Amino acid sequence: MSPNNFAAVLPVAQGTITVGPVDYPTLPPGGVILRNTVVALNPVDWKIARNDAKFVGKVDDKSVEEAAAVVLNLHTIIGAAVEAGLDRPKDTKTANPSNGKKALVYGGSLSLGALAIQYLVQAGYTVISTSSPANHALVSGFRAAAVVDHTQSADVFVAALKQHGPYDFAFDAISTPPATAINAAVLGAQSGNIVLYSVGPPPADVDIPKT
Repeated sequence: MSPNNFAAVLPVAQGTITVGPVDYPTLPPGGVILRNTVVALNPVDWKIARNDAKFVGKVDDKSVEEAAAVVLNLHTIIGAAVEAGLDRPKDTKTANPSNGKKALVYGGSLSLGALAIQYLVQAGYTVISTSSPANHALVSGFRAAAVVDHTQSADVFVAALKQHGPYDFAFDAISTPPATAINAAVLGAQSGNIVLYSVGPPPADVDIPKT
């Protein structure tokens, strides 16, 4: 008798995730089955095709919950950076020399935003980020060059972000309609081509200019 095997299933796009029994996998010769203790998810998971694992490792000084979040979020920001053709860090301990380019990371206190800041700084970018006053010191500690208060009025907030621009790359770790609207207002005001990378599809009710 096969062991019980349960999975979270998304039957249709934008549907409701359900948990239920699924077929137990059949092993190829020399294969192993791993029991998942924690699985991290984010809104872009439905866009990513199933693929074979290329790397397996254990992070000794992290809980399984922390390790799952780090792996997922780091994969997300690296994927966006590679897609955008950005410079990559050459060393894990020493940051690249400054490349003279600026990156905007919206939502620097989130785990995804925090990793985005650190990755981009390591790659040589000057990073401008956002947070509430309560998390200003936290986000500054990730080596953001400036942290803009997102609790200000929209007009003041947009003006402050524009003042730190123009940006060569923008990453929205929040991607709610209000966040998308702020990013669109900031990036739409600058010249040149720039793509806003977000963790969800663009809201239908937000006008996003092409730049």
